[in-house]
Amino acid sequence: MQISQAVNGLNWCQVFPSSGDGEVFALGVSSLDSFQKKDLYFSIKNELVRRGYTVLAVGQRELLGKFSKDKGDMVAETIASGPKLGKALYRFFAKYRPDAFFIRSKVLKLFKEVKPCAFLTQWYVPLILDVVRKCGITSVLWCMDDPMIIEERWFYGDWFRYASNFDFVYTISKSALPFYKEAGATSVNWLPLYFDPYLNGEEIGIECVISFVGNYFSDRLPACERILFPLIQKFEKDVHIFGSGWNETIVKRASLHRAIPRSALKSVFLGSKINLNIHRESAYKYPAFNFRTFEITGFGGFEMVEYVKGLEELFEIGKELVAPKSSQEAIELAQHYLENDEQRLKIASNGQKRVLNEHTISHRIDRILKQIK
Repeated sequence: MQISQAVNGLNWCQVFPSSGDGEVFALGVSSLDSFQKKDLYFSIKNELVRRGYTVLAVGQRELLGKFSKDKGDMVAETIASGPKLGKALYRFFAKYRPDAFFIRSKVLKLFKEVKPCAFLTQWYVPLILDVVRKCGITSVLWCMDDPMIIEERWFYGDWFRYASNFDFVYTISKSALPFYKEAGATSVNWLPLYFDPYLNGEEIGIECVISFVGNYFSDRLPACERILFPLIQKFEKDVHIFGSGWNETIVKRASLHRAIPRSALKSVFLGSKINLNIHRESAYKYPAFNFRTFEITGFGGFEMVEYVKGLEELFEIGKELVAPKSSQEAIELAQHYLENDEQRLKIASNGQKRVLNEHTISHRIDRILKQIK
């Protein structure tokens, strides 16, 4: 059966055909809206299509939300006709989960028809993974939130046990490797994030001395106090912040801008003399590197990233980017490179070469495909 026929009428999945007759590769995405926002799944999908795969995207929010809504409507209608029957129906759904049966049967039918060669996702959704395993499809987890998962004990501390059900596990944090192995995962690999060189978009035509792109999070505040706020005290309005939620008094001394889409990053990074990158606190405790680490340099911008342990495994510090370890060092580095354009541009160029040679989405998908085939 043609894959287009198999997905006809299913609003919880989407097909992205390749130009050839390659295998079907399934992606478990958080939402089909991901592709419109050009997030990480957008890059993974495009890379797989470029390699000749037809990509089948399963929108987990659309799939689970649809049946949850149907269940809720049924309960509401029954309660309206009588509270006793309504409560009984609610208990029935809670115990036997017929909605889960419907979801599983729908996904099972689709996967048996289109026969994906592999299923890759960032999240553990038991219903979908059960179907993947039942169909003998290779399952791949690429987790991009491990520092927070460890710190906040997601899934009540059982995330790693659940994740061990995947055939292959990839994590952005080396600190997570022993957690996965102790939980029983048989193939666990460190795979950092990446730069997507095909991600071009709108030009917002702005020039900055120092810029920082990111929303406010409480667990980002410690890094702000170490690096961002001292830079604001020193350079004031020459520091531009693009993001939402910034209410700290000191930030008002900087130049504040609305949050920007991923497609506008290139414009900001190339329009800034210095691009500041700071991580959320769990990434320092359980070292991992965010997308900005690769995107700033990948687009050719000059990156100043607060040092995270292991950074030297990915870049040559001082030659491809700079990595202060204190507020004083950050100020001194900023002053130095603002006064030395040639040195700054040379470092930016070196950083871009490193990323294009080693840290693109193509390099990461290469690694996955070679291991799972």
